[in-house]
Amino acid sequence: MSNLSALASDLLAGILVMLAQEPLDTPRIEVLEPAKLQQRVCGRKCRVFAWYSPEGTIYLDKRLDMKRNLYARSILVHELVHHIQRLRTGHRAQNCGDWSRREHRAYAIQAYWLKVHGVVSHDLMLQARLTLRCRMAPAKGKGVIADHT
Repeated sequence: MSNLSALASDLLAGILVMLAQEPLDTPRIEVLEPAKLQQRVCGRKCRVFAWYSPEGTIYLDKRLDMKRNLYARSILVHELVHHIQRLRTGHRAQNCGDWSRREHRAYAIQAYWLKVHGVVSHDLMLQARLTLRCRMAPAKGKGVIADHT
């Protein structure tokens, strides 16, 4: 198991204990160059550091220093919450409201995780409220595009 997988496994176990839930398998994790991650998530340059894909893979920006930076690890915590959400519900967010609730929950757990580790991040929940938004997908009016760029 790679160091990143071991870290993710430990973080996932901690989140599950915090939520009083049973253990889950650690998701697949890929580290990408920033431009490649941005292209995959947004189709263009955007502000994204991590993404949990519909297939259940966590993609991380290679600039995130998981060894030395607690905030970087908190980003992985956020994505692991999405993994738990997907496995517990059996599906992706079904609409804008569902997506928004899942994102707010992931941000709340990320902020709590930071607080437990001595980092108080008032900005995190404010950032979530200011930057999370939904809009209808332009292609054929199907689905929702979730944007947190």
